[in-house]
Amino acid sequence: YTKLPYDLRRDFAPITEIASIPLILSVHPSIPVKSVKELVALAKMRPGELNFGGGTGAAAHMAMELFESMASIKMVHVPYKGSGPAMIDLLGGHLSLGFDAVMTTLPHAETGKLRTLAVSSLKRSSVAPAIPTMAESGYPGYEAILWFGLFAPAATPAEIVRKVYDDTARSLAQPKMRELL
Repeated sequence: YTKLPYDLRRDFAPITEIASIPLILSVHPSIPVKSVKELVALAKMRPGELNFGGGTGAAAHMAMELFESMASIKMVHVPYKGSGPAMIDLLGGHLSLGFDAVMTTLPHAETGKLRTLAVSSLKRSSVAPAIPTMAESGYPGYEAILWFGLFAPAATPAEIVRKVYDDTARSLAQPKMRELL
């Protein structure tokens, strides 16, 4: 975005990261691949035929662009107004593949409506340890994760930023909260 009404560095004071979540690369079952290596081979055989969806500039879109660049392949990005509509079309077979959050993708993979190929984090996901990472799939250094954090307006007094940080850290350290996240 070229003209935002704020400047991230000037207008916000970072407080803390809350959580980070890997994305999962998955394909519709009609796509005849079972690994990232097979997907890349198919994409090279059929350049510009495979498609993926997601919001323009959103995490799933950027994750796929990074993958395309690292794998030297070209697929078609279909813009959506968010990951929800893109997931619906992926499940319906209107899209070939996509990246989406672990918690969104896994239920569909468990029912056979999607086939998972890799997670986008540097390490395997604790909730899906059987799914290899993109690095294990031949793309060392590949990482594209969603993260959630707290920020305050830049003019927020330091003691308030510190209190919010301390309270958040205390909450995040609770076993029930860690399990939930």
